[in-house]
Amino acid sequence: MRSLVLAFALFFAFAADTAAEPIRLAVDLRDAPRHVIHARATIPTVPGVLALRYAKWLPGEHSPSGPVVDLAGIRVSAGKQALAWERDSVDMHLFRVTVPAGVQRIDVALDYLTPGAGGGESFGDTPASSEKVAVLRWNTVLLYPDGARAADLQIEPS
Repeated sequence: MRSLVLAFALFFAFAADTAAEPIRLAVDLRDAPRHVIHARATIPTVPGVLALRYAKWLPGEHSPSGPVVDLAGIRVSAGKQALAWERDSVDMHLFRVTVPAGVQRIDVALDYLTPGAGGGESFGDTPASSEKVAVLRWNTVLLYPDGARAADLQIEPS
């Protein structure tokens, strides 16, 4: 009985210690009136090739309409070291970066260009951002590990 209790204690201690670290997503809306949203994500990872996905299929949409064409200025780094990335030649919603040995998390900075009045992601004639209002759809500023189940992803927004 004592060994069973010890086994359960070790299991739960290990499970708590290996719980997935969240993706930390910081969004800056100060340039939203100029139709630019800045975002920075810190993504836990392991060394090797990391495939990052931009959402393609969105709830309530009837086609693969994730607005990847509105991404700009993507920068990937590990600490102060810039990392090269490439876009998949077939799936434009997929990006790959090679993570160096010893790196446990990377930073992905990007800009999302919101449409102006009467175009793109709008609600009727209301633009996604104006001088007084900014509508943020979190999926527009997030890259996440490809193949991850949504239920397993934890995002810590700010």
